[in-house]
Amino acid sequence: MLIDTEFALIVAYVRAERKLQVKNALSKAKVDGYTYFPVRGTGEETLTMYDNEEHLRYEVIVPAAKAIEVGEALVAAARTGELGDGVVYSVPVGGAVKVRTGESL
Repeated sequence: MLIDTEFALIVAYVRAERKLQVKNALSKAKVDGYTYFPVRGTGEETLTMYDNEEHLRYEVIVPAAKAIEVGEALVAAARTGELGDGVVYSVPVGGAVKVRTGESL
């Protein structure tokens, strides 16, 4: 069923150089799977020196009860304290279905 809201999508934009730290944090938080890919864009810090800095977008779907824990783990893993560290946010997910089996998650 795709109307259940027991899940949350955590989206994180982080520096590509923090990939290993993020991977370790997600593993420690017992996240089973996630997607990441390179992105380009601008944020609050639109200084020229940050425009071409490579970032990764992570997408993680977790039970809603685990969203805060995973979000905080991503923030801690991604933080360098410098401009351009990125952003982490969550949105409710209206359920999930495994394509192969049709099983609701």
